[in-house]
Amino acid sequence: MFCSYKRLSFVTLTFLNKVDDEKAIVILRKFLDNAKKRNNDFPYVWVAERQTKNDQFKGNVHFHIITNKYWKIQKWWNYWIDLQIKNGVKPRNEKFRPSSAFDVKQLNSRNIKSIASYVTKYVTKNNAKFKCQVWNCSKRISRLYTDFYTQLHMLAV
Repeated sequence: MFCSYKRLSFVTLTFLNKVDDEKAIVILRKFLDNAKKRNNDFPYVWVAERQTKNDQFKGNVHFHIITNKYWKIQKWWNYWIDLQIKNGVKPRNEKFRPSSAFDVKQLNSRNIKSIASYVTKYVTKNNAKFKCQVWNCSKRISRLYTDFYTQLHMLAV
């Protein structure tokens, strides 16, 4: 699926402060819903991960998303920060707006195996406990997954 795109984005969404898993997933869904409204073609896969390197927010959930979307960084960074505040995640201090809260890396689809390995690691080997989904994907990606396994099942019968 993602192989058909020349450019992919790897987005990391980090929270401004401690947040429980349930609230985090609500905010993520709102973020994705808004992105879907603005794009006709928005396939994505996201995974949850616990923060390990940030001592102030150790264990806090954050999300990684792989998609084909080109992100206007300033616009979406502001939206992600404001969405958190609007949903009750207050910054540590009044002016705290970390640039790392919305981080985007451009990926090359020629390196799709390493991308798939990274996501698979978090989906299958993540031992962290969550009170929310650990991963999800767009309907378009889900249909591909379902079609693939349906075809495998039919071949086995």
